[in-house]
Amino acid sequence: MTDGPASRSYLGPGCVLDGQIEGSGGIECHGSITGRVRLDGDVVIGERGSAKADLYGARVVIDGVLVGNATGSERVEVGVSGQVTGDIRAPSVSFGEGAIFEGNVEMRTARESGEAKQ
Repeated sequence: MTDGPASRSYLGPGCVLDGQIEGSGGIECHGSITGRVRLDGDVVIGERGSAKADLYGARVVIDGVLVGNATGSERVEVGVSGQVTGDIRAPSVSFGEGAIFEGNVEMRTARESGEAKQ
């Protein structure tokens, strides 16, 4: 992970975030997110977590369910229990054996796609 525990917010099981979160640091979600997450650290959707959102972070890790797009300035990982319905964009993308994915993958660096780094 690119950010330390002190710079990561935690959304526990049973908690719901509806809206938008932006800023520095990262987030680890074991509850539910609806909306948009744009952080410069890691964005983690835990095994019991879910997101109906667009996620932006340095590294986006999905071990739960994502309905929406995931953009990582460094990488996107879909773990063995991960389920993604949406598009993934990052210089590096990995899928664990058993992951479920429906969408498109674009693997380019920020320079290649003409975008500024997240």
